[in-house]
Amino acid sequence: MKPGDNLLDDPVAWGRELIRTHDHDPLYTGLWRYIQAGGQNQTERRDWARRYMLAYWCCYSVGASAFLASRPGEGTGFWDWLQVAAENGDNTGPAALKVGPDERWPRAAERRHWRGQKCVDSVKWLRERFPRPEDAVLSLENLPGRINLRAVELEVTSWPQFGPWIAFKAADMLERVMGVPVDFPTTITSMYRDPRRGAEMAGPLLGGLSPQEVTARLLEAYADQDAPPAGDRRVNVQEVETVLCKWKSARNGHYWIGKDTTHHREELDRWGALGLLEHYPTPAA
Repeated sequence: MKPGDNLLDDPVAWGRELIRTHDHDPLYTGLWRYIQAGGQNQTERRDWARRYMLAYWCCYSVGASAFLASRPGEGTGFWDWLQVAAENGDNTGPAALKVGPDERWPRAAERRHWRGQKCVDSVKWLRERFPRPEDAVLSLENLPGRINLRAVELEVTSWPQFGPWIAFKAADMLERVMGVPVDFPTTITSMYRDPRRGAEMAGPLLGGLSPQEVTARLLEAYADQDAPPAGDRRVNVQEVETVLCKWKSARNGHYWIGKDTTHHREELDRWGALGLLEHYPTPAA
């Protein structure tokens, strides 16, 4: 039996354990701890994290993003390497660089549409718009007024090949990793397919609740639980969205608590991203 399998009939308890172990989004914890451990170098680490986040929003690979973030922003640095990743031609991937296991640059399923000529054009547009790659993230941090999900979504979806879902991830990482206050509507679990389906699956197990009522039930249940990584607020709809996505996957036999943490650590090790790996959470026992 894998961790959490005994809780699969109780989405509330399963989600609480997912959050407690930081496996709901272990990358957030790793990046946040990496920044906080910077001491006098925290400014440099925040810029590294910003480059990492932009690369991650493109290819959604924890290892490739660490490699790209460690390239300088000028000359044959970040943008040149991101263009190579976008072109994804033969003998240009991680095997040629001797930093990863595959011949071509990775694309997670969540960013499977970031490919082809449109992907190359996207990098060209971003490079012209943000000569310093960290400025892409800073542009979101510096949006006027009280920042909310809609404001981030409007900005990010104006970037070529960036849709509403990756815009949500951008807003989520701004708030959790960079500590930028961002307001999220409680309706986000019905805005995106996977959490909506998760809520539909959970409803019968929670007494016949509607998807909206499932969200409310989880929010109420986790009202006393601090949200990783900083523990600076209580769990809210951002974590509930992830709980519903991953619980649905677990119920379908595709996920177990600790899976992402385990796989991320393996990928970071393959890519030689030891600086980030040092601060990464460990899998649940």
